[in-house]
Amino acid sequence: MVHYRIFLFVLLHQLFVIDGFRFPIVTSIRRRFKSVKNNSNNKKTSVKSLIKKEFPPTEELVEQSRLLEERKDLNLYLEKICTLENELKAIIQNTNNTSDFSQAENRSNILNETLNLCHLVGIDFEDLKKVNETKYTKATVESLSESEAKLATEYFLQIPLLYKVAFSKAVGVAGYDFENFDNSILETPIANKIIKELYKKRKDFLAQNSNQLRTLITSTIESNQKSSSFIGEEQYSNNIIDVMNNIDTDEEAKVQRFVESFLPKQTRKYGMAPTEKEVDIFLNLIDSSKAFERVEPAQKIPGGFIIRGNNKKEDGESLIGDLDESFKENTDLNKNFQFHYIVDPTPKALEDFEGTFGKPVLLLINKDLSPISSPFLRSLVSLFGCFLLLEFCFGTFDSNNIVMERLQNYNALGLADFGWFNELLNTLLFGFGFTLVFHELGHFLIAWKEKLEITFPVVLPSINLPFLGCSTSLTTSPKNLRQLFDFALAGPCLGFISSFVILFLGLKLTLAADAQTYENFPSLKLSFLQMSALGKSFMESILGQEVFLNSFNSSEDFDVQLHPFAIAGYTSLFINALNLLPLGNSDGGRMSQAIFGRNGHTLVQFLVYLGLLSSVIFNSHNSDIFLSYGLFCLLVQGEFEICCRNEVDSIDFFRILATISTWVVVILTLTPSI
Repeated sequence: MVHYRIFLFVLLHQLFVIDGFRFPIVTSIRRRFKSVKNNSNNKKTSVKSLIKKEFPPTEELVEQSRLLEERKDLNLYLEKICTLENELKAIIQNTNNTSDFSQAENRSNILNETLNLCHLVGIDFEDLKKVNETKYTKATVESLSESEAKLATEYFLQIPLLYKVAFSKAVGVAGYDFENFDNSILETPIANKIIKELYKKRKDFLAQNSNQLRTLITSTIESNQKSSSFIGEEQYSNNIIDVMNNIDTDEEAKVQRFVESFLPKQTRKYGMAPTEKEVDIFLNLIDSSKAFERVEPAQKIPGGFIIRGNNKKEDGESLIGDLDESFKENTDLNKNFQFHYIVDPTPKALEDFEGTFGKPVLLLINKDLSPISSPFLRSLVSLFGCFLLLEFCFGTFDSNNIVMERLQNYNALGLADFGWFNELLNTLLFGFGFTLVFHELGHFLIAWKEKLEITFPVVLPSINLPFLGCSTSLTTSPKNLRQLFDFALAGPCLGFISSFVILFLGLKLTLAADAQTYENFPSLKLSFLQMSALGKSFMESILGQEVFLNSFNSSEDFDVQLHPFAIAGYTSLFINALNLLPLGNSDGGRMSQAIFGRNGHTLVQFLVYLGLLSSVIFNSHNSDIFLSYGLFCLLVQGEFEICCRNEVDSIDFFRILATISTWVVVILTLTPSI
């Protein structure tokens, strides 16, 4: 009973860490449920809960936390600015007469003043500032018109009070303070005056760094901490500042957890992430190509940067091809880094309720995606796997009394003539090696065709089986999901075919063997032969149903002697089926990731883990094997595969049908026959 509890603990630990970042759908549903529940019960939001936990629950504290929450609303305000900027670009490009051009120019001036406010609140949209560089045929308006000032004032009135106070102090306009924060009569004229002053000093503000707002707010709180009854005591003001600083820290930690569960460790090698200077070069390439329209500044994540925006090409393939032309011309970037077009790997993906798993983004990371593990360690694992394979082969002769007595007699007499035994052992090893080589040959052929670089295969050891197959890692990114799918399927496909060939040949040789040859054959336990319904049916079709009716109806678990090829073929058939389970970065996991995406693959493998856990709990026939393989995938192969260059364009329907057919064969192979 203890073994499945351990399996359950590891499963839950891997799939539901902290905020459920390995399964964003769960987090999204949970957030919606909490939102409805909080609104119905009039509960405080997360920031209020954070302040309430740290400080006494006073009325001033609650009111101040409300102001901090307004900071989140500012993001919606900035999204409106992005929409306005895109509309202005379209108007300017389609303008053919003087009157329309003048109207676009006036609207653009309003946008420029709004951008000044964006910069002051600490968010700098470099792509939006380009509107300032646009050349107009008419002179720029020297001052704000009444309609322009009114529109800018309306935007200004939507921002939180803390920012309003900071702006008023920045431009030297008195009137905004915490004591008359709800005086709507004074608010509009004061805001209008602040807007005009911001317009006059816009160049000075744009020349300053983007952290000015934080400095202004901090100084505003500190200067009012004793004189203003709203702020309260000095200690309280300092605590509020600490809370504001911790908000960004918590967000960074959340982003880090998201990315670490979304991308493998190869993408986060120490000291190999691009710098801000290199990202700026990449952003210039994006802007010059006009294939991708940026809507936000580049966001730093563990291992690289992501750039959000809109694809101006027909599909992701065209986008990658267009950007590659400019990217490869820059020797430094192309040598050390690589960009990908993937689904947003940050918590912001959960805010996209229109799409299932978030919007596509550009990802810039290091180009070296080779495994982190050392070659020496991989070699040791392979040696251990070969040792266990050899032990399994010797174990198939343990129950053959004739062979064991003959070996003991030869040893007692000092005879060294073991050629007859070595022939049987080598035949068994050759059968396993044949299927293993064909499996890896499938991976190698696709890698050679698509010009992918791979590592040398590592033999994965197993206790219940001779081995768990081989691990062949990609060191270069596939061009798209189609290449990843083909690479994943080719290995097990040839492995299945070779296993059936070896099994068929071994069963035929079993029937053709004479009595003296047959008595030296290795054997497998009856329970082992019952692991696979498909394997049993195939053996019955060759050996005849009568042979197995007497054996399978027996209440005892006895040995069944078979030709070494039959044992190797049957066991390899089961191993290839395990490799096709959609778990982690195994072959089946790669196929699942190519079809469902990274987040969709998380859901699929969670369901498979539940199935394996159920077999362990209910003590099914293959429970020990499923337990060991499940733990192996969780602990060793739990990460996703490295990023494809294009993970947005889906694969074709033919490959989806091939996947369905393959997984049907896998289910039939892994289903026990009892």
